[in-house]
Amino acid sequence: MARLVVLRGDTPDREIDLIRLPVRIGRGPQNDLVLEDHVKSVSRDHAEIRFEDGRYLLVDLESQNGIWVGGNRVPYVALEPNVVASIGPFRLRVEGDAAPGTSPLPAAGASDAGTQHVHPAGVSPPAKPRPDRISGPGRKFTLELTRQQKSAIGGVAALAAVAAIAAAVVLLWPSRTTDGTLQEIAQRVTAAKQQIEQGACAAAIAENIEPALARNPDNADLLNLKRQAEACIAALPPSERTPAEAAEAAIAADLTAARDLIGRGDCSTALNTHISNVLNTNPDNAEALDLKTQAEACSKAAESKPRPPTSPPAQLAQSLPPEDGGLETLPGELDRDYQARVRAMRSRYDEAILASSKGPSRRAIALWEAMVRDATPKYLDVSAKLAEARRAWRATAQPLLSEARDLVAKGMWNEAIQKLNEAHDVDPALPIDAEIRNAEAQKLAAGQQECRLGRQTISYNHAVGMQHFRRALTLLPPDDPCYPDAKRWVSEPGK
Repeated sequence: MARLVVLRGDTPDREIDLIRLPVRIGRGPQNDLVLEDHVKSVSRDHAEIRFEDGRYLLVDLESQNGIWVGGNRVPYVALEPNVVASIGPFRLRVEGDAAPGTSPLPAAGASDAGTQHVHPAGVSPPAKPRPDRISGPGRKFTLELTRQQKSAIGGVAALAAVAAIAAAVVLLWPSRTTDGTLQEIAQRVTAAKQQIEQGACAAAIAENIEPALARNPDNADLLNLKRQAEACIAALPPSERTPAEAAEAAIAADLTAARDLIGRGDCSTALNTHISNVLNTNPDNAEALDLKTQAEACSKAAESKPRPPTSPPAQLAQSLPPEDGGLETLPGELDRDYQARVRAMRSRYDEAILASSKGPSRRAIALWEAMVRDATPKYLDVSAKLAEARRAWRATAQPLLSEARDLVAKGMWNEAIQKLNEAHDVDPALPIDAEIRNAEAQKLAAGQQECRLGRQTISYNHAVGMQHFRRALTLLPPDDPCYPDAKRWVSEPGK
């Protein structure tokens, strides 16, 4: 039986057996699957899962925020294996058999109840009356019958109908039991992200990504994190790499070479050189084991295939200048292979352009840096784009600095110090040390003033004195002479 797996971010949320279709999804309680979202990135009636031509289709119901797959908004998507669709903060995928448990429910009064259609972008699928509803989360259910059903059934028949719907509720209600494998992978994804952000990219691969890939080799999040970690290691100069990072860089280079050779059909070389190098170093490397399976199948297929008649030699590649989007040719490279590399590099350029268009980000900088490294600084305008991305990112520090100064002026010193540190993380060249010392000095002076006022007023106005002491505790460091006095008064309000 197929089931829908729902995750909120990387955390498993629930699983639903796809027994009855279609399944309506949204924030509103009238839906079969209710996704609670306080920021309203999930619409009241957002999407619908249908079964059509042997596939589960997730169809957008003209929602405001839409359905997203691989960073692109789509009007519908087939939830095939390894396809993950996003609705607001939730991620959905289908696991299990390809066929639903029961046939889709017919629309009331429809003559072709078994037929459903996927609508193109911009066209809303027709809303279908439902003979019953199931809502959640929690254990609150709404069971309804259409007006025709209410008038058509009565007595024992009505009780039987209600009992049948209640049974459907029990079958359709998502299990809250967290799958151990999903939970472990989610934890490793979170840990790997933190390690990559801290620059510990080799540790992220060895300690979290590879063990998780051994459990689920096709997990898109893990594969993406592995590419990020490999790019992080490759960006380091060889002289600055640790032994672990040097080993991971060598593994990444061998895996890239193996993929290229398999793509060209030279599976024997890929298997006997690059894949063997990786497995000799790390016998459990999930990607190397997968490439080994591909290369062995490719080699067997090549051995069994009859040799084609001798054909004229293929044309060797002619290099194009990098200023026009070309690359340097490799020794003995054929023109078709060269053109494929040129197209792949142009796709990476378009990806970096798209990332930059969404605003300043570390990801845009990383994409341009990789382009400069892999395609040379003369490729199109990548050098200028990289400089522009870095300037745009540093510029985001100025609003943080201005906000910190406003907070200082308002006497919100703790918040101001936090903003100053955030600005420094974005642009380490910002001179914030003096501003932090000024904020801390004002905070200390205000705390000491509050403590003095507390001592002056506590004897004749206990309530006002206590207010001053409480504010002093939020501003003074524990080693200030007034701090113990204020703490004693606050902990003994009846004194």
